[in-house]
Formats: sequence, structure tokens, C-alpha cells
Amino acid sequence: MNTKNVYKLLFSALFVIAIIALAPQQAQAQEWSGGLELGLPTGSFSDGAGLGFGVTGRYEKPFGDKTSWLVDAGFLYFGGKSVSGFTLPNWTMIPVQGGVKYYFDEQMKGFYASGQLGFHHLTTSSVTYNGVTIPSLSETDFSFAPGIGYHLDKFDIGLRYQVISASGSSASYFGVRAAYIFPGK
Repeated sequence: MNTKNVYKLLFSALFVIAIIALAPQQAQAQEWSGGLELGLPTGSFSDGAGLGFGVTGRYEKPFGDKTSWLVDAGFLYFGGKSVSGFTLPNWTMIPVQGGVKYYFDEQMKGFYASGQLGFHHLTTSSVTYNGVTIPSLSETDFSFAPGIGYHLDKFDIGLRYQVISASGSSASYFGVRAAYIFPGK
């Protein structure tokens, strides 16, 4: 991992810790959820990657009347596209992000807007075609995502635009998350 990525990782970790430390502790419920993800690549990322899918876990805790902070982690897989009989590498991503949600009606119910910051660890394997090798990739990059969604009693459905500042470009995608909210104690 190069120095630039270490700084990005450190910044992301400090951001998540700051959210947790600064959030007032209240008697309101906290939530754990597990979700299925779909990723639709955009921009130059869509030239080489197909539809993505994966799983994520989320911890969410209210603070204030209509806001909550959250931490996400997961695993995503994007298949490589075939171009002129050549299949480009598959992508795997491990996202770790923290952020906030603002509920328009009441805490942890109904429509919300969200914002997240963190990092994605990206990996591909090397691929060789007609003697030309595309080398493998393994890097950790800064990521952020504005989003919207709807929170039900037992489900959370969200849409976000995920931007990953990959080396020399971006690996952006629209992410759709459908999650089950685990019952609290």
C-alpha cells in the first residue's frame, strides 16, 4: 500500500471514529442490518465491468431528532466484460464507509437522504490474451456516496451513487441495497 493510500485509509478511519465519538448517546434503538447489493457501473468503469452484486452489513444509531450515523462494510463482485473475444478481469471490492442519514419525517422511518465517506479495497487478477498481459490490481482508494432511501420497520431500501477515486480514474457505480433489519434486544 503506497503512502497516498495510507493517508486515505487513516482519514477514513478517523472520520468514522469522530462520528462515533461525537454522537450524543441516547436511549434510542440502534440497528443492525444485512443487505444484498446490486451495482451498475458508470463512466469508464462500465467499459470493462458488468453488473455487480454482493452483500453488506450496516450498523446504524440515531442522534438528534431526525438523524443517525452509520457504518457499512461488505463485499462486491463485478464480472469483466468481453471485448472482441477477450474477457477483461473481474473486480472484487471491499467497501468500508461511515456516514449520516437524515430522515424527512421521523427518526428511522420513511424517506431519507444519506452521505457516506470511506474507502474501497479493489482487486483484479491478471489476464493474458494473445501475449498481452493486463496486470493484477490491488489498491485501497477513497470513496464517497450520496444516496436516498426508504426505511421500513424490518427493511431498508436505498439507492446511492458510489464514487471511488481509483488510480488515474474513477470506478463509479449506482448501488442499490435491499436490507433486512435484525430485531433489536
